[in-house]
Amino acid sequence: MSMVWSIQQQSFSTEIAEISSKDPNPSLKGLAKLSPFLDVTCNRELLRVGGRIRNSDENYDVKFPIILPGDSHFVKQYIRHLHIQNYHAGPQALLSFIRDRFWVTNARPLVRSIIFKCVHCNKYRPKLFDQVMGNLPKDRVTPGRPFEICGVDFCGPMLTSWKIRVRCR
Repeated sequence: MSMVWSIQQQSFSTEIAEISSKDPNPSLKGLAKLSPFLDVTCNRELLRVGGRIRNSDENYDVKFPIILPGDSHFVKQYIRHLHIQNYHAGPQALLSFIRDRFWVTNARPLVRSIIFKCVHCNKYRPKLFDQVMGNLPKDRVTPGRPFEICGVDFCGPMLTSWKIRVRCR
């Protein structure tokens, strides 16, 4: 927790100062939508996301994740660790794993860049081939009168059962 606290002190020092000053209308810029609050954990004040699920039965870290900056080296290494630990999970699953405990600012582009740079994921990513269409016959590309050339389906519906009873009268 001390590592998270030091990262928050470096990145969100003005926001923490505004929240701790008991100002009724803090101008939190980008964090205002998260309705952040300060929580004392391990004798340190951590910035957490507020929300409307205060009364749910979820874990405290799930209800109020710790806010972390997306440009921190520690956060990038943590996301790489989660990506490898969860067997090279995709972007949506990786975001879900991160948000179980932390709220990373600009997490979606960060997760995509980390997965894009993963050698294992790039090496084993399936490469889809485009089907090459064949050339059309001359009759299909030559202009002509309507119904000069037409096709008829002679197969029609096929019966799958051989048990056909014929009634004679």
